[in-house]
Amino acid sequence: MTTLVQNFDPNTITRLNSRLLPVLRDRVARMGDTESGAYNFYIQRLNRENLIAGYEVEIVKRFLDLGMCGGGVHEIGPGIGQLPFLFAYNGVDAVGIEIDKRRFATAAAMLDALDSAEPDVAQRVRLFEGGFPLPEGRLAPGNAVVLATNLVFTTTQDMKLKIVRAMQRYKTAIIDADRLFDRYNSAQERDGTFKLMAEAGYGPGQPFLDLGESGRYYLYTQPG
Repeated sequence: MTTLVQNFDPNTITRLNSRLLPVLRDRVARMGDTESGAYNFYIQRLNRENLIAGYEVEIVKRFLDLGMCGGGVHEIGPGIGQLPFLFAYNGVDAVGIEIDKRRFATAAAMLDALDSAEPDVAQRVRLFEGGFPLPEGRLAPGNAVVLATNLVFTTTQDMKLKIVRAMQRYKTAIIDADRLFDRYNSAQERDGTFKLMAEAGYGPGQPFLDLGESGRYYLYTQPG
């Protein structure tokens, strides 16, 4: 059962880092940057001794402030799972769906470590290895919000449409308009995201959270 808190607890960042940074540090030391799935992206965070970026904090805060967490959150492409873990530390059920096998393995190792130390937090996290959408029957959308942050990778237009159309299984979807498949740096370029969402069958999105260069998030809903 999900337990919601009224406000974001800043202490959860310290707790999360104290539990999970040692797991990442150990795997990088034993396996290297690439095989651990850290690559340069997480090596920078490891060097800063903080797995959580500012935009991830603001996303969790926004969800909590708006009372949107009752059905949980399903993130597409969570990497090593830092955002689902942060949601869980703040009382929210969270799912991560990760296609990168190396990153998934590190996220799974982190979840195992968390389960040993803080099982009440770990029980709120589920991790799935694979691309989105998962095969039919593996994960029911329920009342969860589907979330895509920093989902930048090279793929075909057909695959982009397949992923976005699958997001319509959820009543609510939230995407970063500047970092959905392609990295955009201007309002004109950002129109590419809005055109993709429209081609996939969505109506106009509503501004959800504007963090400037750290992300411009839009909310899309299904009728009914």
